[in-house]
Amino acid sequence: MTLVRRLLDSRPIVLVVGPGEVDRVQYLGTALGESVVQGVDSAAVVERANELGVACVVIDRAETEDWDGLIDRLIAVSDPPSVVLVVDEPDRAAVEATHVDADCGPVFLALAEQALESVVETAVERYLDCQADALKRAALESFFQGTDQTMFLKDRTGTYLQYAPGEERADLSDVVGQTDTDLRDHDGFGEHWLELDRQVLDSGEPECRTIVEPDSTDRRYESTLVPWTGATGPPLGVVGSRTEISDVRAQEERLERERERLEQLSRYLSHDLKNPLIVADGYLDLAKSEGDEAALERVEDALGRMSELIDDLSLMAQNRSEIDATVPQADLSAVVARTWEPLAREETAVELELAVPEGTLVDARAASLRPLLENLFKNALVHGRADEQTPLTVTVGLLDGGFYVADDGPGIPDSERQQVFTEGYSSEDGRTGDGLTIVQDIVDANDWGISITDSDGDGAQFEITNCLLVPEPDRTLPAAASLTLDQTVDVGTVTVLGSVSTDASRVTVTAEGRDIWQDHNDFTFHCAAVEGPVRIQAQIPTIDASEPFSKAGLMVRDELDAESGHAYIGRNADHVIELLHQPTATDMTTGHQLTVSDDTQRTVRLDREGDLVTRFLSGPDGEWQPIDQRRIDLEDTVYVGLAACSTVPGETSTATFEDIVVERLEVE
Repeated sequence: MTLVRRLLDSRPIVLVVGPGEVDRVQYLGTALGESVVQGVDSAAVVERANELGVACVVIDRAETEDWDGLIDRLIAVSDPPSVVLVVDEPDRAAVEATHVDADCGPVFLALAEQALESVVETAVERYLDCQADALKRAALESFFQGTDQTMFLKDRTGTYLQYAPGEERADLSDVVGQTDTDLRDHDGFGEHWLELDRQVLDSGEPECRTIVEPDSTDRRYESTLVPWTGATGPPLGVVGSRTEISDVRAQEERLERERERLEQLSRYLSHDLKNPLIVADGYLDLAKSEGDEAALERVEDALGRMSELIDDLSLMAQNRSEIDATVPQADLSAVVARTWEPLAREETAVELELAVPEGTLVDARAASLRPLLENLFKNALVHGRADEQTPLTVTVGLLDGGFYVADDGPGIPDSERQQVFTEGYSSEDGRTGDGLTIVQDIVDANDWGISITDSDGDGAQFEITNCLLVPEPDRTLPAAASLTLDQTVDVGTVTVLGSVSTDASRVTVTAEGRDIWQDHNDFTFHCAAVEGPVRIQAQIPTIDASEPFSKAGLMVRDELDAESGHAYIGRNADHVIELLHQPTATDMTTGHQLTVSDDTQRTVRLDREGDLVTRFLSGPDGEWQPIDQRRIDLEDTVYVGLAACSTVPGETSTATFEDIVVERLEVE
């Protein structure tokens, strides 16, 4: 009651009704030192009961004609006081009056010959208890409404009784009365929270600032849960808060990558500079002792190679804060030739077979591609033959979505193929080194994959996969005729039907859908069926998003069912260019993300010729940059168009497409 008395800033008021109230007021005023006792006429008591601090109304039934109607009016006020009904003898009507349904403002029965002050005191305390509970609820409600954290109250079954979304996008009406299992398809909810609730309920102890990383998402939360307890018994439920801290995690990961990058620089410098340094030192001694000018040329070559390595490795170790204007690409065949030549110059009986079309582009800077190739070449030269007289052929060729470096040496046993990438790994011949560890680091930095298989010559074949490759960057067909997108379909499982509106050169697509990724292909597709080669291009200036991963782009599909092979290029609401692809109906959708400057001003393009799909991105100057070229299992007639997906089930996002061009292409 201390809380209520402090907030009232005065003593609680007791009103005494009836013609004989003067003596009763004096009596109660003396007996109840903690309260202010005042007399009041029955006609004015209801209005007075609405005043702040009126805790109790005393009614003498014998002196109040409409006593039962007065009680009804009193308990109907917005903040009802307690009522004490004074009777000479209790009868049915009086007893029933005490059972009026009211959480606060209950009716107490007092016999005339009993000590009235004790009944009134109990009634006042009951009123103050009710007020204290109401103030606590109001304070909790204010806190729920005023915080930017997600706050909630759940019962023992995990049902939300109260919820404040904070930065989450769920509506209160959708959450209250539901469990995390019911809401598992909504952003931020999921069964992972139920396990944490159960821990708190079982232990009765709070779990503060717990880091939660749900398996089903790449998000991270900080959660605090406190058991909701009653006066006795087990917890009634949990009160808690959660805050998404994915941005904090991203900052931590960025700092970790920077630390790793600096460690890589140190390792690369000590490893990759060793060979040219030894060469330079040896030929410098030869030049000094014999005056051999050819030796000085070798020293100059070695120094030049060291300078190139330092430049490459410094670029790799940089923490790049500027976003590239174009997607970094390197000419694979040119970098292979340039990297192989100085390594093979002093070797005998070695040969390079380059099975890569001239001009093939790969999504990497030459600065990172060179040390990767150099260390794979060194590995083949050192471990691929018994001695320097044994012939060795090293082959570089293309894979679907990657490339390989192979040799015809003894190969690598299956049992060692994972270990060879471990720092300090020692082979059976006793040789150790960090060369393949450096290769793994570069692969990871480029979001590629690497594996080892047997080559055609029974040697080792290192396969670098998940690359964006363009073997024929100049391949393009002329336009033959303009086409129109004439149908809108919802592909996969869509709970909110998509819609399309057209205004001059702009098309707006509103869509729901879980995702276009892995085994999910749920989206809205505004498209046309096209036979033969086709091109589609468009700009995507805006995505009114449900979340950062909401996406919109261009797509070509074999069929309109969810399992169909397809290729896609577009962007998401987080300003990231996305390339997605599913080569066949039995594969899953995978892809790549690229960050370029001014992404909303870029035009994306997709060309289909047979089963070959080439995807382009316009540069700052408007020139087309081919980004990826791969084979997709497509019939002659395909579906090409605009795809949009909210990635939040039950919620939609709206994307605008401008400067749309759809063209049939001439067949060569």
